[in-house]
Amino acid sequence: MLIKSDRPTHDIPPLRDPDHNFNLAYEGTEKSEILNKYFCSISNINDANKDLPEFDDRLLLKLILLFTVQINTSSEWNMVFKIATGGSGGIYDLYTNSQTQNIDDPEARLFTPTSKHFKSEIINKWSTVGIEQVKVVIYKNGVEKAFFNFDGMGSTSTNWFKLDKLLSSSYSDLKGADTGKIGFYFDLRGLEDTKNVNYRRFYVNGAWDTSGHCLDSGWLMVSDVLSTGDCQYETNHLSRKPFILFSPYATQIAFGKANMDEILADSLAIFVKCKYELNIIKCCL
Repeated sequence: MLIKSDRPTHDIPPLRDPDHNFNLAYEGTEKSEILNKYFCSISNINDANKDLPEFDDRLLLKLILLFTVQINTSSEWNMVFKIATGGSGGIYDLYTNSQTQNIDDPEARLFTPTSKHFKSEIINKWSTVGIEQVKVVIYKNGVEKAFFNFDGMGSTSTNWFKLDKLLSSSYSDLKGADTGKIGFYFDLRGLEDTKNVNYRRFYVNGAWDTSGHCLDSGWLMVSDVLSTGDCQYETNHLSRKPFILFSPYATQIAFGKANMDEILADSLAIFVKCKYELNIIKCCL
């Protein structure tokens, strides 16, 4: 069989691994082993009583399924991470370590109230899967309430969450925000205040209230499990750490003046668009 391509060939795209719940394999050695096993499984070369396999339409279909090449259109997003208010464990540690979480649990993929986080292997393979865009979505009662859309080209798993990479957002005042104000943040790792024991992740904050009345103004924060909180808008929810606070309006909000239930989100989800170079264009037998 001669495999042709209308474009220069590059790396073989990610393959589904039948031996590991059909998770995507990215490394060259992993992909070669999958292909080896597959072609060995259909080979009759050592059996004199059998003809060599014919590469018919059914085999072509198997090859298409095996390669699982994903060419995403503008409407296709893949969820790679989800934080659930009240979930177990530290958010930043989960995001940055090499472990996955709940990848085979359908409940973890829900945006209605649930205590299960989700992390895909894509986070650990970020720089190898051709990420083009990243989207953060805030959900409450299963409904999208806010979003941030980022340029993901050439990014790492931690440096895409920046104001200068923001393409669009549901917040009309975010792109023109005054970044020189005291307490302005736009950072995934966020605030790590060991003195006051505050750990605010995915922190998008406009300004701190320097008067000491906890009227900090911002758009988003995730209070991580080690936080003790020094403002009422945080201490009210400490029993549900980690928890997500957000502005439910089209602009930033003074968290200290807001309705405590209204600003509490159920989940924060990260979606990506990936572009895989298609190596196999057509098969000529």
